[in-house]
Amino acid sequence: MLWLRTQSNKPFSKIKPLANIPIQEKVHVAAAKGLTDRLSPTGINNYLRWLLTFLNWCRKRKMVKELPIEYGDLRVADPVPRELKRLSFNDRQLTEIFTSRVYQSDARETALFWVPLIALWNGMRMNEICQLDTDDIQEIDGIWGYDITKLSVSGSDDKRVKTEGSIRVVPIHPRLIDFGLLDFHSSRNKKPKLFGDITIGHDGYYSSTFSKVANRYLKEVRVHGPKHKFHSLRHTFRDALRRGRVDREIGKALGGWKRGRTDAFDIYGDGFSLDELEAEIQRVDYPNVDWSELKFRQVQ
Repeated sequence: MLWLRTQSNKPFSKIKPLANIPIQEKVHVAAAKGLTDRLSPTGINNYLRWLLTFLNWCRKRKMVKELPIEYGDLRVADPVPRELKRLSFNDRQLTEIFTSRVYQSDARETALFWVPLIALWNGMRMNEICQLDTDDIQEIDGIWGYDITKLSVSGSDDKRVKTEGSIRVVPIHPRLIDFGLLDFHSSRNKKPKLFGDITIGHDGYYSSTFSKVANRYLKEVRVHGPKHKFHSLRHTFRDALRRGRVDREIGKALGGWKRGRTDAFDIYGDGFSLDELEAEIQRVDYPNVDWSELKFRQVQ
């Protein structure tokens, strides 16, 4: 079976050379004319997972007697190791991003301005940032932080977290406060979502719609590639943790990464205090990038 997608992301039926011919012939013609790219193993496995989720839904309603195959037997192996899928951005690429059009214009009311900055300086996942409620930014004992949770203040089921370890409270990096994040937050105080220009996707994730906007912009500023996408900002943050000699366990707590083996040592205790987290995150820095144009500018 050929797993293909059109380079323009248009349905086969919308491409003139492929109109009005059988589907199998569409696939062969599209491949011969170079109209398609192969789906990645991740993309294929996502489609297979959705298919089996649907079949399992059918089984529970007795529409089918049993599933024909288990997901583990059907998934496609990925030849590229997970750690090599994305690379960090280097100093030149960071400069290209954060001195580009959006950061030179009066775009401080947009998600495209703030979400990449938060991803770089706080290391949060795209969806963790995009789904933030305005009330998720809070001052606790004099420290401003994000309450990363799957609970929504509106009571709607519009939040997703990758793992239970992703639920955490982390301090806002002081650089973001210098850049005016709290001013932007105060301008949203009567709005339920922090980023009103991001809509939730059909799959229930806010990142589904924003990722298209963000990666399109990275292409515009010429830093997008097979191993350089928005998620590279999280890799860059992890490098900054290492460079700043941030305590390994605190680094995991800041980024919401899984903590070691789940044994008694990991289970007992309440974790790190916000004071400890704030002291360590200040070690994260990108000294070879000029941030002077962003610093201390106020939201209009």
